Amino acid sequence: MRGTRLLKYIMLLVAAGITVVVITSGKWMNHMYFNTDESVFKFRSPSVDESSQTITDSQLNNRHSEKLTNSLYQDEISRAQSGAHVMDLTKHNRTDNLTSNNETLQKTADSSNSSDMVTTRSTFRDNFLLWNKARQNIAETIYPYSSDKASRYLIYRCDSGRLSHCGGLADRLKGMIAGYIIANITDRQFKAEILNPNCYLHQYIIPNLVNWSLSTSFHQSLDKIASDTKIVNLMNNKIIYNNIGNINFTELIGSSKYVYFRANLDYSQGFRHSHLHRDKLSWMEQVTPDQIQATIFKQLFSLSPRLQSRLQNLLAQELPTSKHKLVCAHVRMGKNPTLPTDYFTRLSSEHLPNVWKFIKHHSTSDFHKVFVMSDSAEVMNQSRLQEFGARLVLTPGVIGHVDIPANLNTEDMCSATEKVIFDLHLLMNCDVLMISDSGLSRLAAYVRGSDEGLYCLDKERVIPCKKINLKDIYQVLG
Repeated sequence: MRGTRLLKYIMLLVAAGITVVVITSGKWMNHMYFNTDESVFKFRSPSVDESSQTITDSQLNNRHSEKLTNSLYQDEISRAQSGAHVMDLTKHNRTDNLTSNNETLQKTADSSNSSDMVTTRSTFRDNFLLWNKARQNIAETIYPYSSDKASRYLIYRCDSGRLSHCGGLADRLKGMIAGYIIANITDRQFKAEILNPNCYLHQYIIPNLVNWSLSTSFHQSLDKIASDTKIVNLMNNKIIYNNIGNINFTELIGSSKYVYFRANLDYSQGFRHSHLHRDKLSWMEQVTPDQIQATIFKQLFSLSPRLQSRLQNLLAQELPTSKHKLVCAHVRMGKNPTLPTDYFTRLSSEHLPNVWKFIKHHSTSDFHKVFVMSDSAEVMNQSRLQEFGARLVLTPGVIGHVDIPANLNTEDMCSATEKVIFDLHLLMNCDVLMISDSGLSRLAAYVRGSDEGLYCLDKERVIPCKKINLKDIYQVLG
């Protein structure tokens, strides 16, 4: 039966124009790999009859209203849409209301339909939107994973106690990606808890194909840990990073029922060369490290229905025709007046003229919209004064760093969290993307999935670059 369903959905996705590679090596990820690089992930050319595309879109959207595989995941989506910002684990209710949630999902699907009426033919945006439409079909085809019913857990956790200071959003996402890989290597269920800042994460980003949610924490505090609990902290651990291909993770993680985990580096290259766990990681040999990050990001994460609807509406409004183009720049300044307690300075104001020159060169008409993401209010103010200022795409929210609250209250920290997650996904949809020395920049480039139109700001200059070389260009481990 599963083989029949798998063939059915492969045919469905191929009909939509996606080249699907079925990976049969590896025990825990022997399913579909979606490479967004243009050489593998292709869409039908405009000359092909669009009728089959219409049918496929209808089929995909209708499936949004069907019952999700996991009732907890359903409850998470409902709560996320309710508008609650602050997490209160003691009040979280697991009671299912499938009828209500299905109606909500159908409304989301209807909203997606209306916003899809006018779209650009950008490969990047088509890739991104089609993935989100198809995700439920894919989830039902390959779910559950071999580790989902395991009695032991690996839990990525960020809190205000022993596992605090987890880094920014990119560090946390990389930590969750690493945790998911290690959980599958060691036959554990993967879960994640982001308890600091005290915002309900599912208001902004939700599980996609893997339900990593915990409705109630197994341990409210880790100040005192029981004999069945262990903490594995790999934050900035260069020894692990340099030797990951030779590490026995079964021994490292141990036999405790609950293993709390924290990390912030990109271990993809090391996992590709693992000798001890090759049987479970052999699928990685067929792809590049950046594609590993992109693939698992898509396995784990999706925008919440509310933010996904906002993103689709924004793209449809700002880029209504195939002539329109989105030119983007991510300018990560580091320590600056907006983030005075950031760890170090990455760029200064003297580097900004290179950014403005680059944008002006790539946005030469009213069809070229411009999006600038930055951790500096001054950068955003300067962008409004440039020749392209009237064509800026602006997104609401407070500028902040999720690991450096400074003087922000809880409401502002939650606004900053929402903004950085939304802006990250907007970067993934850019026709031209200039990145800077930032984990968010690199992650956006990986998931965007193409070297076409990708440029790197290296302080004194802006140069064309490739996804596979980004860590080397910026000389980073993550």
